[in-house]
Amino acid sequence: MNNIKLTSFHDKAAKVALEGNWQQAIRINEQILDVNNKSTEALLRLGFAYLQINQIKKAKKAYLKALKLQPANQIAKNNLQKISILEKKRINYDPKDHKTALLNPNLFLNISGKTRVITLINIGQADVLAKLKIGQKVTLKIKKRRVEVRTDDNEYVGALPDDLSKRLALFLEAGSEYATFIKEASKNIVDVFIREEKKGRRVTKYISFPKNIQDSLKSMIDDDEKPEDEDAEALEEDTTDDEEQPVDLEQLAEAVEDSDIYNVGAHEEEDEEEQE
Repeated sequence: MNNIKLTSFHDKAAKVALEGNWQQAIRINEQILDVNNKSTEALLRLGFAYLQINQIKKAKKAYLKALKLQPANQIAKNNLQKISILEKKRINYDPKDHKTALLNPNLFLNISGKTRVITLINIGQADVLAKLKIGQKVTLKIKKRRVEVRTDDNEYVGALPDDLSKRLALFLEAGSEYATFIKEASKNIVDVFIREEKKGRRVTKYISFPKNIQDSLKSMIDDDEKPEDEDAEALEEDTTDDEEQPVDLEQLAEAVEDSDIYNVGAHEEEDEEEQE
């Protein structure tokens, strides 16, 4: 097998893995290793494919070979840690136990303002983390103003950092919806990919994931605490007695700019004193 054909085999192995065709991925990677038994890439792909079909011992063997070739390889180390926990706890890693998204190239596609890769804090128990799969769909759940990540079986995975928890809690309470997937999972770290699917009506003017996560947070909190019909009621009161009067748009604009929503009560008291 020449280098050009070997390269095409590597590309094909990656393609079938993205399609979730694990048996074919195993066959292709083993063919590559028959030609070059020192291909770390093929060994890592082989270990991953075996792991997806619950062939734990074969996955372990492939990762150990990869680690022998590259002692500092973090992917091999992380997966061997996961396998160690699975073996110790006698946990089944059967893909049928979870709703796992196919690893298509667009799954983790970044869209500015609508997606974010997040490293979770206060991560869950090792036996729960060991069962997580790349591409597995998980759920966001609000608990005491903190947003937790849980599996379909309601197993705790971890929590979003405090600043992001506070922001997304407001979005979720306003009716926004997000799709969340496991991007990386090991004994010590869990990364999730969050994608905005639908934005709640009351937060339509705000971005889910701005560059500065604190951006507009105070305004969001103010809007969240403000009754939905407050502006409509105020507008109705202001225009009831002046329906037949011409409206000066420049004066109206100046009035809006000078208004203070935090001092509505004070303005009402001043109006009452003038009337007296």
